Parts: sequence; structure tokens; C-alpha cells
Amino acid sequence: MEKPTGEVITLMVGDDTIYLKKPSRAVVGLCLTKGAVNPVAQAEVIIENCYCGGSLGKEAILADTGLLLGINSKMQEILGVKVVEVKNS
Repeated sequence: MEKPTGEVITLMVGDDTIYLKKPSRAVVGLCLTKGAVNPVAQAEVIIENCYCGGSLGKEAILADTGLLLGINSKMQEILGVKVVEVKNS
């Protein structure tokens, strides 16, 4: 499958690829809310709302708990969390 255009996040799972569009603020909020209770649900929100192709199908991803946990382990990067430093003045 050809990589989609626009701002796309590429996840590699062995030789397979998953393409995700950048999550909107609303999706980030839902993801963080669901993730506070259930880490698997957090990854499901991302796949359900941001999946835009790849060699692994959406249904196959959603059916694989281990893969969802792997996606969850990269959630900071997927959500675009920036490194912030606090300095006392």
C-alpha cells in the first residue's frame, strides 16, 4: 500500500506498517480520558480515529491486544507530546 499524503505517523511492526493521521485535539482528549482507565482503550481510540492505511488492516489491529499495547507504549510520540523543562528563577 502507498503511504498516504499529509501529516502522517508511520508505525512499524516487524515488516508491517500502520499509517496514522495526526490526532486532532478532540481525539487527544478522548485518548487521554480513556487511557486513564484502560491503556488498551487508549490505543483503540487512536486506531479508530486516526488509522489511514498500511499493510495491517484496522480490524486486525483492533483484534490484537499485544499490538494495541505496543502502540500504547509509543503513545507519547503518537500524540506529539513535547519535552518540557521547568527552571526555577
